[in-house]
Amino acid sequence: PVSEIAHPIPAMVDADDPLITVIQIMVRHDQSMIPVLDDERVIGVVRTVEVLQELAESLHKELPAEEPAP
Repeated sequence: PVSEIAHPIPAMVDADDPLITVIQIMVRHDQSMIPVLDDERVIGVVRTVEVLQELAESLHKELPAEEPAP
């Protein structure tokens, strides 16, 4: 059965938690994927790639536009 190879989940986050909380938990528990709960029910997962995409989009919005090279 799958239960013989399944790994326990050391931590989860709530759907309303801010991104920084997700990052801190992922780093603290060395998780590349973290389950997301809503009313104690798993509604999905957040992976490292989604965290990086969100951070990249946030940085892109905050940085001034680059001037094209002459």
